[in-house]
Amino acid sequence: MREKEQYQCLGLADGEVRLVPFRPEWAAAFYQESKLLKQKLGEFQCSIEHVGSTAIPDIVSKPIVDIALGVVDFSEFERLQEATEQIGYLYRGELGLKGRHFFKFVDDGLTRFHLHVVVLGSEHWKNMVLFRELLLKDQACAKEYAEVKTKLQERYANDRTDYTESKSPIIERLLCRAKALGDTPPDASKEQQ
Repeated sequence: MREKEQYQCLGLADGEVRLVPFRPEWAAAFYQESKLLKQKLGEFQCSIEHVGSTAIPDIVSKPIVDIALGVVDFSEFERLQEATEQIGYLYRGELGLKGRHFFKFVDDGLTRFHLHVVVLGSEHWKNMVLFRELLLKDQACAKEYAEVKTKLQERYANDRTDYTESKSPIIERLLCRAKALGDTPPDASKEQQ
């Protein structure tokens, strides 16, 4: 199972929006959590990626690690949901994004991990991975995204839903820029577990 020391650097109360500087411990927390997910969910032939701002050095982020879990299809979703809940994740539904199942891991009243279960190779998968890759390789895009997030955090400090929805235009614009340049996400099928 997981040990609390692995994720003590993470956590926000429900609805809270607080951005903090990048912490290298986030990569270690992702690594430990991904090992647990592979151990418990390996039978579902999934691929696991660290996505979201905690995967990007030098930009501010909410201290919640976002994990993309790509599955071949949703034919075994009920069993996957049950296995995911057995390791402490709470299922929240699609939350307005058809084809994306959202889970969160909460401990001591703080959300520590977000788990996005999508079909491997779907638009959801490609966009999450492509956006991470863009921010990793293009410092100007990463800086622009961080500046927008900081302004939105000031506006929506206690409303994570509006904060998240208000980021959509910048995310869509940066994804369009990446796609116009011919960028494609790495082929996760080569790393599939």
